[in-house]
Amino acid sequence: MVRAYARSKELQNRTNLVIFVRGLKNGFEDINKLSEKEQRIIGEIKRIMEDHNLFGKISLFDVPGQEELASAYRYFVRKRSIFVLPAFYEPFGLAPIEAAAVGLAVVATKNGAQLSLLIKANMGF
Repeated sequence: MVRAYARSKELQNRTNLVIFVRGLKNGFEDINKLSEKEQRIIGEIKRIMEDHNLFGKISLFDVPGQEELASAYRYFVRKRSIFVLPAFYEPFGLAPIEAAAVGLAVVATKNGAQLSLLIKANMGF
């Protein structure tokens, strides 16, 4: 997702990229609080940002709880944003269902349960 954003000047001109994280007040500075795997992912995002001069265009957004997440979803609906869950497989996918329920457009994997749930939600079942 970050690589695609970095390659698209059109996307960069139209919008910023916000990545939800939990428990990081300053996502790019506090990465030592994450697991090694998460540190590698955030480090790679930071490297892409540096390579493409994207500071100020990509943000890590702390979501400490459900109330803040719901508020963030509502805010991003007003901004006409898109919710992306960049997982290859998502066994249930509550986050995309919540995002769709408040009106966000959703991009998520077809591998897992949420695809059929989102189709049913959008069809009124």
